[in-house]
Amino acid sequence: MDAVQERLTEFSQEAHELYLNTSVPYLDGPPEPLDFYRDWIGPNKPCIIRNAFSHWPALARWTPDYLRLVHKDPYENLYCVISGEKHFILLPPTDRPFIPYGVYRPAVYLEQDSGEFKVVGTEDSQKVPWIPLDPLEPDLEQYPQYRWAQPLRCSVKAGEMLYLPSLWFHHVQQSHGCTAVNFWYDMEYDIKYNYFQLLESLCEAPGRHEFRNGVRNQRRTESASE
Repeated sequence: MDAVQERLTEFSQEAHELYLNTSVPYLDGPPEPLDFYRDWIGPNKPCIIRNAFSHWPALARWTPDYLRLVHKDPYENLYCVISGEKHFILLPPTDRPFIPYGVYRPAVYLEQDSGEFKVVGTEDSQKVPWIPLDPLEPDLEQYPQYRWAQPLRCSVKAGEMLYLPSLWFHHVQQSHGCTAVNFWYDMEYDIKYNYFQLLESLCEAPGRHEFRNGVRNQRRTESASE
């Protein structure tokens, strides 16, 4: 299986050398649909588009009086930042071999008599895969394979839109008072998805435990509440 590990590492490195950018490029305005598909969607690469939605009439209505309710963004493909900033850490699908996964039982927050909240696992729920690594402060001793990952960092400011391609791993933070509108579209289940499924299966193959959890023979986490 060492040969598989070497090939997976070369696979990611070649992707960075051949077509992936070292930073997220900026476009000065919305491209033509055909150019956008050819230059960004087809190659599965992110970009930030400036002056992407200055023509929206609703922008004039989004004052602080309209922004009192808490909102939750769904999974994304297009991020339009109206005010404030969003800060992204992006990892391409080809870095999957270096991203650790664990299996966790879903948990909920329960309020105690003291007013504090406690994380309690849901005993009857099916365990789900989850990435335990914090990309802001990655623990390379516990997850040594992550040192080979090549994350991109970018900030999307008011008036800008990030195109985030399908299958890209991402971590998101935002500034105080940030408002954003999100659009999500189904991906094309084409050969890119086919290749990614192959990559996933190789990362999870018997004997590849170090790729699933970042370090060889690490005990799989059984519960988020433990």
